[in-house]
Amino acid sequence: MNKRMNGKLPESLRPYFWDVKFEQLSVEDSPLFILKRVLDRGDTEAHRWALSLYTYEDIVGLITTTRDVSKKTA
Repeated sequence: MNKRMNGKLPESLRPYFWDVKFEQLSVEDSPLFILKRVLDRGDTEAHRWALSLYTYEDIVGLITTTRDVSKKTA
């Protein structure tokens, strides 16, 4: 799924994960949850991070198969 997995998320993404224990999130354990949240709520910097980690196919596949992102994001 991912181009490269390095575990922890950048600190700049913390505001998008206010409702979970940020320190316990990892790309390996929750890749779809993280991608959905970053795409739906993230800013340009967060989107760039996602593009550096996830493939274009991962992103398109997620947007076309999930109902967990807003219509605006999709």
